Amino acid sequence: MKRLPSSIVADASLVVKWVVAEEDSDKAKAVGLGRTLFAPDLLLVECANILWKHQRRGEIGQDTAMAALAVLRSGPFAWMRDFDLVDHACRLSAEVNHPVYDCLYLALARQTGVPVITADLRFAGVAQRFPALAGSVIALNALA
Repeated sequence: MKRLPSSIVADASLVVKWVVAEEDSDKAKAVGLGRTLFAPDLLLVECANILWKHQRRGEIGQDTAMAALAVLRSGPFAWMRDFDLVDHACRLSAEVNHPVYDCLYLALARQTGVPVITADLRFAGVAQRFPALAGSVIALNALA
C-alpha cells in the first residue's frame, strides 16, 4: 500500500466501506487502521444516506443500517464542525466547479495538511485537474 501519513481526512465513500461489504472494503479498512481520522460533521449524514440507498435496494435491512450508523457515530474520528469549514468549502467549490459537500472534505484537508482518502473517483479527479490541489485527494483504488 502506498505510504500514507499517520493522519488522513476520511470521506463517506471510504468510511461506509467499513460497515457495508462493498468493492475494496478490505482496503478501506486497512487505510483507516492506526491513523488519526479527521472528518467534517457532514460525514455522518452522508454515511446515513449511503446506508439508506443500500437499504432501499434491499442489500441491507433497517436494523443493519442503524447498527452500522451507530458504529460510525462512535468511530475514532476527530470531528470538525462544518460551520468552521463551509466558507473555505464554498470558495473551493467555485474554484474547482465541484459540489460544496465534497469540498468540505477538501477544505478540511487543506486546514489539517493531510490528504482526503476517497472511493469517489469523480472527487479524486478534482485534484488531478488542479495542480494546486496535488496530493490533497487520493483515490482509494490508487493505493496498492
